[in-house]
Formats: sequence, C-alpha cells, structure tokens
Amino acid sequence: MRKPAKAGQPFRSGALRNGSHQSSAATTGSEPLVQSHVETTAFWGLCEDAAFRFGGLEALVDEHGRRVTFAELRQLALDLAATLAASGIHGDSRVSWQLPTRIDAAILTLALSYLGAIQIPVIPAYGERDLAFMLRQSRARMLITTSTDQRGSLEGGARRAVAHSEDVDLMVLDDELSRAGSGVTPPPGGSAADATRWLFFTSGTTSTPKAARHTDHSVIAGASALGTGLRLSTSDRIGMAFPIAHIGGCTTWLGAALAYGCTLLFAEAFDPDTTTRYLQQEGVTIPGTGTVFTQAYLDRQRRDPEVRLFARLR
Repeated sequence: MRKPAKAGQPFRSGALRNGSHQSSAATTGSEPLVQSHVETTAFWGLCEDAAFRFGGLEALVDEHGRRVTFAELRQLALDLAATLAASGIHGDSRVSWQLPTRIDAAILTLALSYLGAIQIPVIPAYGERDLAFMLRQSRARMLITTSTDQRGSLEGGARRAVAHSEDVDLMVLDDELSRAGSGVTPPPGGSAADATRWLFFTSGTTSTPKAARHTDHSVIAGASALGTGLRLSTSDRIGMAFPIAHIGGCTTWLGAALAYGCTLLFAEAFDPDTTTRYLQQEGVTIPGTGTVFTQAYLDRQRRDPEVRLFARLR
C-alpha cells in the first residue's frame, strides 16, 4: 500500500493539499471528499489513483442500470488493454474510435491510455465521408466501433470509411469485450507527459475538419480546472447525455470524475422525457451543459413549477 506523502515532499498523484491520501472507505461519511490538487501528468494515472482513493464508490452509471465502481473500472480497463495488446495495439499506435456514450467507451479510452496509444475519438454524428477523411488525416491504423448502437449505423459506416482508407483495420468493440481478460497485460506505455496522445477534430461546419493535438498533461489541466471551478466532490452525480468522443466527454469530464470521485451518469441518446426521468431517479447534481439540454429541462420545470425538477441540483 502506498504511504501518505510527508511534509516537505512534492505532491504525488492522489495526494491532497494537506499531504494525505484519502481511501474510498473514508468517503462514506457525512462529509464528501473534495480533492483540490491534481498532480499526475498521465491520464492513466488518474484511473490508478481513483481506484486507490475512491475504490468502491460508483464511477459510471448508465440508463440500463449498469453500475461500475472506480476499482472495477480500473480492472475492466486493464483486462481490455490485454486484449487490445494481443491485437497489436501498443504505445504510439494511432487508434480512432467512434462509439456512443456508453460505459464501454470509457473503459476503452482508459485501456488505450494505459497502452500509450494515440487516440482519435470521433463523435457518432460524423458520417462515413468525414470519418474516412479523419482516418486519412490522422494516419490512424485502427478504427474501433460497435455493432449495437441504437441507430444501428455505426458499424456499416465504419466499414465503408475503412474501405476508402489505406492500411486501416476495423475492430468491433463488442467482440473484444467478450474476450477481455484472456491475454497478458503488458507494462503501461506512453509515459511522456508532453507527447501527443489525443487528436480531436473540429466540426467541419465551415471547411474540412481539422485536428487539434493534445497531450495527457493538457487534457488533465482541463479536467482539473473544471473540478476546481465547480468544486466537485464524491457527492456529485453528473449528467452525460452528449457524445463521449467530444473532448469534454472522454477527457474533461471523465478526467474530472477520476480526479474528484464524482459519478458520471451516461445516456446514449438524449430524450427530453426519458433522460430527464433517468437523471431524476439517479439524483443528478449537475445535469450537464448545452443549450438543447437546458431548454428541455426548463420546459419540464415550467410544466410543474411547484416541484423542483432535480431535487439535488446545485
């Protein structure tokens, strides 16, 4: 077991400002834990630290009732990393993925982070033409998607995009998850904090999509700023009804959840009625951002102004 940082020592991953570590057992009292300092420069380090500090607390929840703790999330990511490594993915592999907002997508992004791969997340709204362009521009060598998205269109579009690209393999995540844990987990890769680990494409509204390069250090900085600004704690439950492949999803909010111990409430598709009811039942404290979401929530609040829509909203 790791020892608490002593006075005068530099803060390590998981150290609080007072120089002590907080285990998950200590977060079950009346006072929620607020972490006010994030020191690790490796995205995978956030996951390791969260498993140690928040262990049995809920990390991810979805609208189908699936619940994953921080400790389980770490193990699921390691199991998938072993399978991905057996498929040839390693440090500096360029891997694109196009997945809906699901728990499995978060597991994948952490597994790829563990391996040190360069990730190119693509939101599901992009069609095969834009997807093929992104694969070429990013020089991706692997595209990971699913065969079970609600619209049933991602795998077909991905196959057509790969057919118009050179030297890109297609992987269906559902198949890999069924084999997860069967291989040997390699050592973690990609420890350089200033190396490019993420490519996020612009919308392409006014021209062809352009990729913005990010390092683990830069995305962790965004997650840390978000958590500090909102004073996130283990009592927070965050609505995630927007694309996880957006930089705000798979790095900023996922990173903040890992650093501050809050819970992400995943919804694959936003529906004003069912999503609102789901977030109500799960005790959401921050229902998420975006004009379309805010307008939907306000509309439902106006229907019954005497009853607070989200009882735990802060």
